[in-house]
Amino acid sequence: QNRHQFIEDLNRLESNGWVPIYQDECGYTMWTTRSQGRALKGQPAIAKVAGQRGKNVTVSLAFWAGELTHYTISTGFGKLGYINFLCKCLY
Repeated sequence: QNRHQFIEDLNRLESNGWVPIYQDECGYTMWTTRSQGRALKGQPAIAKVAGQRGKNVTVSLAFWAGELTHYTISTGFGKLGYINFLCKCLY
């Protein structure tokens, strides 16, 4: 029921000229690699690479009206980084 209400609210806002911005982020650990694409069911197909530990990388994207409007790749994405990302998306 909450999903149905969300869709109704979104349709109402869009009919008034409001265009949503969709944002997503994904973190990557750079010191893993694929292991021939085989793994147990429900487990990721990765293997740790020895001696290459580094920081995780975060990729953030924003879409507006079906187009990529802004993206960032960083090693840290805290509260201030997120606020900065949103500001760049809007202006």
